[in-house]
Amino acid sequence: MTASPLNHQASTSEQAVSPTSIVVGVCDAATGLPCVERALDFVSDPGFGGIAVFVGKIRNANVGRDVTGVSYDLFAPLANNLFRQFGDEVAAEFGPRTRLFVEHATGRLAVGDVAVVVAAGTPHRDEAFRACRALIEAVKHRAPIWKQEHYVDGSSVWSEGCSLCGQEVAEAHRLERRRRARRDAHPRRRSGGTRPGLTVRGTLRESAALPTWRALLLAGGRSTRMGRDKALLDWRGQPLLTALRDRLQRYGAASVRVSGDYPAFGGIPDDAPGLGPLAGIDAGLRGAEDGVWLIVPVDMPALGAAQIETLLGTRPESTAACFTDHALPLRLRLDFSARQVLARLMHPSTPGQQRSCRALHAALDGTTIDAAPDLAVGLRSFNTPVEWAEGWP
Repeated sequence: MTASPLNHQASTSEQAVSPTSIVVGVCDAATGLPCVERALDFVSDPGFGGIAVFVGKIRNANVGRDVTGVSYDLFAPLANNLFRQFGDEVAAEFGPRTRLFVEHATGRLAVGDVAVVVAAGTPHRDEAFRACRALIEAVKHRAPIWKQEHYVDGSSVWSEGCSLCGQEVAEAHRLERRRRARRDAHPRRRSGGTRPGLTVRGTLRESAALPTWRALLLAGGRSTRMGRDKALLDWRGQPLLTALRDRLQRYGAASVRVSGDYPAFGGIPDDAPGLGPLAGIDAGLRGAEDGVWLIVPVDMPALGAAQIETLLGTRPESTAACFTDHALPLRLRLDFSARQVLARLMHPSTPGQQRSCRALHAALDGTTIDAAPDLAVGLRSFNTPVEWAEGWP
């Protein structure tokens, strides 16, 4: 089994314009596993005095439980793009004469199977050791790879894992556990149907009693004006889609759905992709629970607690709410009536009827909120490479 030919072709073409020499791949466990021999063949060079290889295998126990196997789930194009990005970062640190190799398995693996192979070849041994370590740590901590452990008793558990629980998110989990402990110790602070926001710096205020809410993250795929998929742009070391999903969860969303063809994120493809965000809302909320939903576009990376808290807390009795001059993000109270309105917009009886988020807001007689300058900053979005390069770090 070799990595996908497409993956190798992409790597080869990049070598011509980048000092980094790297091969990346995702291996389907049903047909083959990551290969140490392929790694050694690629990173070896007559001028290299150091070759370091890391092999990650499935062990038979974890946290006191006997393990029979592990399933990995990932989105191969996204994973390979990130593996190459990690390689560029490692090469920038250890020099252009660095060869790197990453292969990761997807699917069901048994105890003893190879899950990941990472290798580095450099002129000297010290750089080889450190480059290999830096690369595997980036893969473990930053690549969106889901891991499900299978146990002897027949049960299975999805692990939070390093890639889904970085330092910031881990701290959020710790603070959330502490908040729950305080809440349980003081039940009088609880009120029916509401819950306080997470007590994490930069998140919703603990004092704000907000309705239980869920989020729909509109990803949507490749942007014509952007020339690439906005959701997969790097945002401070991780895909923008991952960053916003984790942020919404950290802010207290009971669940987060993803609209768009992203299998690794449980994404829901649009039925009518040519209709823009409205089609994403229609597909993403189909079969969803009734209640308060926050519809968030993936191209709004500065969206924060202040904007979300304002949307959730302003006239909560209204069916919908958005900011003036911004159709998104949109707060929507999903119920039978809202579903009917959405269905009518998606399948209009009158030719030429507007089908948009603004039309949905208007049809629901929604509330419009004036955004003060400090709130407006978090509502900025981007549509072109220039806007992305000039507006975001």
